[in-house]
Amino acid sequence: MYIPEIKKLFKDVMYINDSTDIDVEKSLFLDYGMTSIDFIDFSFELKKKFNVDIDPNDLWPINKMATFEENYSFQDKQWTPVGLVRLNEQLIYSGKDKISNPEIEFKELYNYFTLSYINAKLASFIHSEK
Repeated sequence: MYIPEIKKLFKDVMYINDSTDIDVEKSLFLDYGMTSIDFIDFSFELKKKFNVDIDPNDLWPINKMATFEENYSFQDKQWTPVGLVRLNEQLIYSGKDKISNPEIEFKELYNYFTLSYINAKLASFIHSEK
């Protein structure tokens, strides 16, 4: 739906040549080296391009979710049952399998942050604002 525009913005933010092919199912963090600064810039560009009120914590709420004990137990180093449900509610936008392992590492979750995920997440925000 919005993939071509999202892909162009991503390439611009990451200074990737226009002729370079970007796989919409690969992690922007793990496979394309997106940093937290790039992520904030990318989020701002998406907000501007699509005229949608979305901030970085809306686009990828996983990091913020993990700061609440009800979602993630720092003592046990795992997602709580409630947190696992909330995590899967967000990651459904990726189109990938649900997470059942509460001990999944944060870095592994970055596999879900793809252009496909962003496309679906962005579409949900655009449609909810109409």
